[in-house]
Amino acid sequence: MEAFEILDYAQTWAVIGMNDNPEKFAYKIYHELKNHHKRVYGVNAKYAQIEGDPIFPSVSEIPESVDVALMVVNPSIGITLLDAISGKAIKTLWLQPGTVSEPLLEKAKELGFDVVENCVLAAYRLKGE
Repeated sequence: MEAFEILDYAQTWAVIGMNDNPEKFAYKIYHELKNHHKRVYGVNAKYAQIEGDPIFPSVSEIPESVDVALMVVNPSIGITLLDAISGKAIKTLWLQPGTVSEPLLEKAKELGFDVVENCVLAAYRLKGE
């Protein structure tokens, strides 16, 4: 599935690597998705909440099903999270630039993820939104 299609159909997102720094990509992506009326859950064990929104220590603790797990973490961290993401029955794994490695891609394919390698912010701009 193409990035534009996912941006249209996916309603519930987990932003893995969420943080409270407005200059960081995870923060910007989280807010961009919310601005497009998506349900967005931040995932980072370092925070209990950001700007009043609950932040979850792991994907498995998100209280509803999730359409897309979006990685904004180093691939050496991301690869350790794939089993939990798979266990949550998330089918689409969105990898931001800088989050990709060959071992991570191999494991993601083994687990049956539909993998997208793209920048959410750039994809929305290209889409004209």
